[in-house]
Amino acid sequence: MGRHRLGFTLIELLVVIAIIAILVGLLLPAVQKVREAAARTKCLNNLKQITLAAHMHHDGQGRLPPGFEVKSPASGYSGKAVNGFLTKLLPYLEQVNLERGYNYDYGFDHAVNQVAVNTTVPLFLCPSSPTSDRKCRLLNYNDPAYTALAAGHTGHPTDYTGIRAYRPNYSVPNRNGVFPQSTTTASQPGRRFLDIQDGTSNTVMLIEKAGWPLYYQKGQPGRPLNIPGWPFVVDGQQVFWYGPWSGYMGDFVLTTGPDGSIETETAGGCWLNCNNKTTPYGFHPGVVCVSLADGSIRAIRDSIPEPVYSNLIQIDDGNPVGDF
Repeated sequence: MGRHRLGFTLIELLVVIAIIAILVGLLLPAVQKVREAAARTKCLNNLKQITLAAHMHHDGQGRLPPGFEVKSPASGYSGKAVNGFLTKLLPYLEQVNLERGYNYDYGFDHAVNQVAVNTTVPLFLCPSSPTSDRKCRLLNYNDPAYTALAAGHTGHPTDYTGIRAYRPNYSVPNRNGVFPQSTTTASQPGRRFLDIQDGTSNTVMLIEKAGWPLYYQKGQPGRPLNIPGWPFVVDGQQVFWYGPWSGYMGDFVLTTGPDGSIETETAGGCWLNCNNKTTPYGFHPGVVCVSLADGSIRAIRDSIPEPVYSNLIQIDDGNPVGDF
């Protein structure tokens, strides 16, 4: 009688392992694509929910909230109280209790609001954003004493913001976005939908600016932003007035040079997915997620021409948008 084999030979085992490795190599990119598609869908849904909350605010108050308000004088505080528009939307996002713990008279950077502003709101975060430690060191640009910075106050960021204005270079005036600022010296109340003369379906309301507190540029690994002499670097450390969900939220967007560097801002050549400080920026390959003022959501290509991008941002330029 022949002898029965009790197992695989070494060669057979190596062949099986090689086949499994090939299958894994084939399946892994597909799995990663499915995960990214799911993350992008969740990111778009976050933008949808925040945009619907803005619509409900408009229905109740007759206007959208301004990008941020500066209240002066603040109650019992030497600086001015700054409140971003996302704080005004909390009641419409099932975050009533969080808003109750936030005191508008003192603003986002004050000690009395430290518990509230360090609360993570999952709806404000894109699942594709790779940054793990999301605490930002706070600075109130309207407080000359920089009280919050000296006290080490922190706040949790958002990956989404509104646009106050777009400026492709310093030789042209600011181009109006949906979320102006409102201050005691230059009061601009929140806009009405009637103010969006180009049409709500042709105007961006919210964009991604994901990844804070780290600085990202053209897909490079995140790093602290510590360019000496720049206003967002104090004593060699990065500080934030834009970035926290509770702070300055009507943001400027600019162009950069082709390399996407913040040090080449307004040079032209790049306007989407350049860096997460001065341009819309996401972690979805080839696109940035946005919402439009009519409540719709889009993943727009980061290769769209600059005139199309400029027309999308402005509320009253009078130009047809084009394909995006």
